[in-house]
Formats: sequence, structure tokens, C-alpha cells
Amino acid sequence: MTKHAYLHCLYAEDVRQESTGQLSVIGMFQGGLRVPEVPAQLPRLAIIANLFTPSNHKPAAVRLEVHLDGEVLETVQPPPEFMQVVQAAPATELEEGHNMQFVVGFTGFHLQSAGRLSVRAIVDGGIIEGNALLIQVGGAGLELNLDQPALSRSHCA
Repeated sequence: MTKHAYLHCLYAEDVRQESTGQLSVIGMFQGGLRVPEVPAQLPRLAIIANLFTPSNHKPAAVRLEVHLDGEVLETVQPPPEFMQVVQAAPATELEEGHNMQFVVGFTGFHLQSAGRLSVRAIVDGGIIEGNALLIQVGGAGLELNLDQPALSRSHCA
């Protein structure tokens, strides 16, 4: 049983909702994002933020903030109807808590320098920090080719 709240984020080029209700994650970033030079613009950037709270804490208020080097880029606050469903839902049997998933999407995401993209959840006034995406510029390693479609890129180790 998980006794602590946590926020886990996946960062990707795109996320699509399928007719089956499943999410398709396209171009997930692993170990960071490297661009050849700045300024740069990502055609799309998506964040899947999974928030878990233990069963002994049914959150009354939740807000997510997306930060780039400490600057708030986007704020997401679920509507009251969503929070009512969370309040009424039983704890999941697997983890004995409450799981909430948020998808935040950006189109034309501008990068001016290397940095740190992160998400934080404010749950009933308390802050839960999620894992970050480190953005690097130039250097060795896998680079994001912004001129090539995501599905045609391949990298071999």
C-alpha cells in the first residue's frame, strides 16, 4: 500500500485519445530532451500527469502547474464535477488510494535555452512535485530533429 501522495509525469511529443478510451503516447522523451540549437520550437509537447493520493485523503481541491525554470507556463484546475467524482469514488483496490490523470498539451512550444520543465500539484494547499524533463542544447547524444516527423525517426543503441 502506498501511504504517500505522488505525481508522476510522462513527457512526449503528442498524446492522442483513442475511441477505445486508451491514450496513445507518441515520441516519449526518456532521460531528457536535447535540441541541436536554440531558439527552437517543438511542434507539440504533451505531459501526462498521474496524481495519486492515499485512501485516507480524498482531495477537495487540486490544481496543476507546469513550470519552465520556475516560471508558470500553464495552470490546470479540474472542474467541480470532476472533484465530486473523486470525492465519491472508492479507493482503488490495487493501491488503496485515488488516481487522477491529467493531460496537458502545448502547440508550438518555444525553447529559448536549456532548462527544466516540471509539474507540481497543489492538493488542498500542499505541494507535490512531479519528476522533471531536463532540456539540453547541443552536444553529443540523441538529438531531436525538428524537421522530421516523429514516427519516421529511429534511434538504435
